[in-house]
Amino acid sequence: MEIVVIGYSGNINESPVKELEKDVYRLGYLIGKKGHTLWNGGRDGIMEIVSKGASEAGGDIVGILPWDKKQMMATPSKFVKRVVYTGLDLSMRSLVLVNNADLVISVGGGSGTATEIFAAYGYAKPIVLHANSGGWTQKISQTFQGTENPVYLDHRKTAPVFIEHTLDDIVKHL
Repeated sequence: MEIVVIGYSGNINESPVKELEKDVYRLGYLIGKKGHTLWNGGRDGIMEIVSKGASEAGGDIVGILPWDKKQMMATPSKFVKRVVYTGLDLSMRSLVLVNNADLVISVGGGSGTATEIFAAYGYAKPIVLHANSGGWTQKISQTFQGTENPVYLDHRKTAPVFIEHTLDDIVKHL
């Protein structure tokens, strides 16, 4: 299965990424151990931690990067095994990323993550939201508080969205 993990970018030693490190590493490790291919934005933050976990489990990791090789912000994490330089900006590369998913897992995240959640829904990709991870993932999850899984982001019911509160519940979707 092609698993896309989205979430906060930024320094892995700073908040809010640091608080999620243990769960995100384990998520990546389990993705790799189960033989799935991990896809992400290929850079820092949640992307780097989940890639490290998958790499240490012997997994395959694909990083979908913005811009091209010559641009400073296009530097991939050292744990990414296959890099795709899209030549696109951050928002447009997100569309390429989520379109390759069999499943999207969202952990925290800023406005870019929100864009990816809604793009995945538009592409009819099943989504798992880590409800306790902060950022836009948690904000969207709170919209459906008290609702049974799956939920849908609108009346079209394009793709199932699963709200999960623990890593053990998230990995059941793998």
